[in-house]
Amino acid sequence: MSASALAILNSEDKYQKKRLSWWVAALLGTIVFCGVLGLSLLVREIILGNGASRSAIVNSADPDYRIQLLERAVSRYPANAGAWLQISLAYSESGRNLQAVAAYENYLAIDPRSPDIWTKLGTLYSQTERPDKALEAFDQAIALNPRHEASRLYKGVVLLNAFNDLRGAIQSWMQVLESNPKAATPDGTPIEEWVRYCLAASEPKAAGTEETGMALARRLR
Repeated sequence: MSASALAILNSEDKYQKKRLSWWVAALLGTIVFCGVLGLSLLVREIILGNGASRSAIVNSADPDYRIQLLERAVSRYPANAGAWLQISLAYSESGRNLQAVAAYENYLAIDPRSPDIWTKLGTLYSQTERPDKALEAFDQAIALNPRHEASRLYKGVVLLNAFNDLRGAIQSWMQVLESNPKAATPDGTPIEEWVRYCLAASEPKAAGTEETGMALARRLR
């Protein structure tokens, strides 16, 4: 083979190697770019996306990873209410009630307009042995929506269990029954049964009268 032919082959071989190196570099660059882009889009979707898409992404991960990801999100975007709401739910599901309380408080500091979130915060206050704060949270929910059943229901529970306030519990539950006579607790117990229980405890003699429990409840208001 002539020297000129060898030179052509060598140059062609060098060209092929350069082209291969270029493709490898391009492929690696694309992989890195897509990885970074995908991660940024994931975080962006969790923080700024709609509720359904955020939940689908966050719920697809294990609890510890979800919390780590969301902690980074709220650290980077502390003024984003959606991120605080997601981490509140994650903490609650993991049994980290004190952290969930703090996260809900941060959410409500940004957007205080949801009676449902005030009610969730109230139940967590109750579970962490802060009944006074629980009542404040339930009252905030009721102020936003006077017909909000859950807040009045749980307010009555706290008044009964934490303060032994039978009259206050009856008043709270009667507000629910006036708008929804068939209202029941999450386990299916009619609220009217709770009212009757409180009546029996507060006025034992009433059981022997012909007056119905609901009439007595209205009289006690």
